[in-house]
Amino acid sequence: MTGSTYKTDLIGSTREYEYHVDGDRLATATDLQTTVAGAPTVTVRVETEAERTACVR
Repeated sequence: MTGSTYKTDLIGSTREYEYHVDGDRLATATDLQTTVAGAPTVTVRVETEAERTACVR
């Protein structure tokens, strides 16, 4: 299995990305948190899963 995480700091938000590759399967996750002063502290997490399929013509 291959995987990695990395973090970006943008104006008003921080995002952390994570992915894992296991054979033909790819799983990703993104965590988003606001950094704006006075804003509610809420963290949103988006997860996806995908599987490679053969191309049929």
